[in-house]
Amino acid sequence: MPKGDRDILKADPEDGTTPVANLLLEGLAIAKLTSRERAAMLFLIRRTYGWSINGNRLKEDVIPLATWVKVLQVGDTSRASKILTDLENKKLIHRKLLGPGKSYSYSINTTLASWDNCLNMQLLSDIATLALPKRTRVALSQNATPIATNLATVKEKEINNKESNIYPNNNKNKQRKIIEDDPDKFIKGKYGHMVMR
Repeated sequence: MPKGDRDILKADPEDGTTPVANLLLEGLAIAKLTSRERAAMLFLIRRTYGWSINGNRLKEDVIPLATWVKVLQVGDTSRASKILTDLENKKLIHRKLLGPGKSYSYSINTTLASWDNCLNMQLLSDIATLALPKRTRVALSQNATPIATNLATVKEKEINNKESNIYPNNNKNKQRKIIEDDPDKFIKGKYGHMVMR
């Protein structure tokens, strides 16, 4: 049951997910696309794989040009049409005209090897076979418990060492009192700390 986080624009997998092939995501990550072309691809992924009918994910969707104008945040239909034509020419999407004066049906070309002049296939192959180190793999559903370390104490020591270099007594209350007693003797430093004139 959805949690309702979508109403407050907070992403939550319980409010719905879109299954996307890993290779497609990896390809989109490294493809030489403009930001609007990439936005069009992500929107098309959402409008297709993000919906299912009788348990089958959609592979294509009819999307009016006016919707593309809004999504791509371009001023007119000619600019949106050019972006879509560029994606079709690069062979990232397929378009089918549904008839004279009608909209197009859009689908994603999932054969990444046929994407034209926008994808380094060797790099894609290298990325696709990379394995994550075991220590970074934590499932979303698991509550990750931080490993107890003494990093906090190391960080505190670094801060104290820096302060002791600025203020030899390293006593913050004394430092504040000195500044309050003679404010003309101090100015605000470059990074917001107080230094002697």
